[in-house]
Amino acid sequence: MTKDRILFSTSSSRVMAQAVDGSSASISRRLSGVKGDAGKVNDVYVHGQVKDCKRHVIFFGGDVQDYPENMEKHRDNRRYKEWSTEATAAKVLGKFPQSLVFVVKPSRMHLLTFAVYSNFVETSDFGNPSHSCDFGAVKHLSGLYSSAVGEVYDAEGADGPSDDTPVSVVGFSKGCVVLNQIVFELPSVEKDSCLQRFLSKITEFHWLDGGHSGGPDNT
Repeated sequence: MTKDRILFSTSSSRVMAQAVDGSSASISRRLSGVKGDAGKVNDVYVHGQVKDCKRHVIFFGGDVQDYPENMEKHRDNRRYKEWSTEATAAKVLGKFPQSLVFVVKPSRMHLLTFAVYSNFVETSDFGNPSHSCDFGAVKHLSGLYSSAVGEVYDAEGADGPSDDTPVSVVGFSKGCVVLNQIVFELPSVEKDSCLQRFLSKITEFHWLDGGHSGGPDNT
């Protein structure tokens, strides 16, 4: 994938119960410790359609956003549960009908508030990034996505998705640091055929209200 192909937009239970979303069945699953690259793991929340799915959406959220029971533990964050992991996944699904949404959880939430994506980019304790050209975000995301897809489709007894199922990658607020890191790495993975196959599935990136508390030298 080359930079000119990127579309910019500025706009503890392991398995949860199935739900019905309109006329089409939706699944909701919490996946714990999904494997990516080199022993790295992230939790992933999956929501949407497996059968007749038209698109996969990989979403990276921002500070504060967490599972509702964790937000409830924080005096201030409990007021924003309408933007919890699950609630946000439902909103994303509303914007991408007939899709399956994969919300990649941060490695940790510092002080129950600050999203730290340290498996994707070098960060401070508060999750502020220091970007480089070879941290390994693309490789980790490729492995993580493959593992999550396999786990969900196997659990549902469904055939795997078509090789040409398009993928949208969406970052909101702090989550945009992962998208930025991917852009930094694009030149360094051009000769990696495996990673290029993964990147070729991505048809669009969306940066939504990106920002963090880092200094001016941090994108």
